[in-house]
Amino acid sequence: MNVTEMRLQDVKKKNVLMTATYSVAMLSALSLSLQEGALLRSSIYGTELALFWILLFVLQRIIHKPKAFSYIAVLMPIVGYALLIYVEGGSLSGDLILLFLAVFSAVHLDRKTFAIGYVFGLITLIASHTWPNPQQADLMNTIFPTITLIYVLMGVILGVMVYLAERTFKKLETILDTTEQERELQAKQKEKLEKEATLIAENITRVNDQVQINVQAQGEMKTAVQEVSAGGQSQSEQIADISEHAQSTMTTISQMKESLTVLQSETNQASEEINGGQQRIYHLETEMNELRSVIRMLNDTFNILTGKIKETNQFTEDIQQITEQTNLLALNASIEAARAGEAGKGFSVVAEEIRKLAEVTGQSAKKITTNLGELNDSNAQALSQMNTGSEKLDESVETMNEVISSFERIQSSLRHVKERTDECNTISEDVENRSRQVEAATSELAAIIEQASASMEEMSATIESLNEDSEKIGAYINDTSTSARQLISL
Repeated sequence: MNVTEMRLQDVKKKNVLMTATYSVAMLSALSLSLQEGALLRSSIYGTELALFWILLFVLQRIIHKPKAFSYIAVLMPIVGYALLIYVEGGSLSGDLILLFLAVFSAVHLDRKTFAIGYVFGLITLIASHTWPNPQQADLMNTIFPTITLIYVLMGVILGVMVYLAERTFKKLETILDTTEQERELQAKQKEKLEKEATLIAENITRVNDQVQINVQAQGEMKTAVQEVSAGGQSQSEQIADISEHAQSTMTTISQMKESLTVLQSETNQASEEINGGQQRIYHLETEMNELRSVIRMLNDTFNILTGKIKETNQFTEDIQQITEQTNLLALNASIEAARAGEAGKGFSVVAEEIRKLAEVTGQSAKKITTNLGELNDSNAQALSQMNTGSEKLDESVETMNEVISSFERIQSSLRHVKERTDECNTISEDVENRSRQVEAATSELAAIIEQASASMEEMSATIESLNEDSEKIGAYINDTSTSARQLISL
């Protein structure tokens, strides 16, 4: 309830109080007038009493003007007494009524209402002593100063009371206004607090949902990290196996390199021997015209040639053995390259080239064997026909030419074998270097993977700790959200 409504309720209650008080006074005066037989006065009192209640009902209940009734309620008794003065003249009882009306006008504790009632009452008091009742004229003149002084003093006292009451009421109004403002401010603050608390509760709920999502995500991260760590461990084991295979391959390549070195040395020696044999054959061809005179020397020379051919046969057997061993090494290299997968493709090509070289070498060895067989046959024929004389010399020259051609082919084949051997040696050195690099790289990669696995395990422990912390935070946020909802419900 605001100040205006309080004033209105106060005016209404005081109007009812004035009406009740005035009714009691009027009923008392009406009873006294009836006992004295003053019919005119009794009718005035009765009329005033009836009008009082009618005006109270109309002004306060119907048209809702309670303030207007307070002014009329103060003036109506004074007007009624003025009418009696006009009809009967002033009397002592009338002066007492005016003193009562002075107090009556101060019931509302309002300066306007009190001023209206007090001023009109003073005028009526003066009129009462100016036109007194003839029967009480001397008494009225005697008490006029006294009654006037009493009226004035009552006015001063009542005026002070009204002034203090208004000041008190204004202070009360100020207090009520301040209280109303504070109440409105508190209501606004409460509304704002409810909004803020609602917003906080909603935000806390969102944060809680996000924390729960984070907890779930951290659990998934933990599982993923554990899987990655397990995969890293498996990769580390696989790389260790690859390193072992690379080391084994490097050992095999070293062995093959040694075999190629031996093959190269033997090929160089065979080439030197063939060069020497070719020079001897050239020398034999030059001396063929002297064969008839130096047949014994030719026999010795054929004996020497027979020995050299036997040595050459031994060389061809060695070449065939080397060819078979090279073919076996190429097969082993192809198997190891297949095991190495993508990294062994280049080595597989080298192994295939070595196998082809071995086949070429084998074919050349077979040809050398065939030619040496033919040469042995020719040498046998030459030895068997050595005694027949010079008629066989032409045949021997032709045979010698064939031997020269065979040696040239052998020398050409050996040159090719030497070139292939040099290429294989170079390739084997390159493969050996690459194998060392692969071994070093796989070892370093294995160390990196082991370190990554250890880091993954540490990360998994950290994520687990974060997950526990997030669950605690989620519990705290749930408690805070519950408190915020309870605060909103207050």
